Amino acid sequence: MKNLENLFNPPFKQVSGCVILADEDVESLEKGFKRAIHLYKDRTGYEACNTETRINDYFEIKLSIVSGTAIALMVCEVWALRLKCLEPDSKFCIILCSNDERVELRFHKVRNNEKSWLDSDIDSYTEGAVGYIYV
Repeated sequence: MKNLENLFNPPFKQVSGCVILADEDVESLEKGFKRAIHLYKDRTGYEACNTETRINDYFEIKLSIVSGTAIALMVCEVWALRLKCLEPDSKFCIILCSNDERVELRFHKVRNNEKSWLDSDIDSYTEGAVGYIYV
């Protein structure tokens, strides 16, 4: 049950105008923010890389792609509500990716001055399925 609680209720942290998932305290994250932005190129990349969540990692048994996707969609709904409660005026892109091995979720804020983390041609992803929602 602890794994499910961590999946549905991860530690959302607000760091320098970004929202990420991290166990570290915000002060520590703020100190390393400039270095992180240099590494990830922009705030969108920082968020997308620091919110990656592999659904399969929360279960001891191997999940089918159907079960993993169904669980990911439920997690999407909960995260969407939590993100909008955290920052009601921000728009977020929640991304679901899956292939034969795993199902992943991640998110980032939608910013006018930065490109989306996803390629604009979603059909270019050929190694699995990719979907997203804006909230």
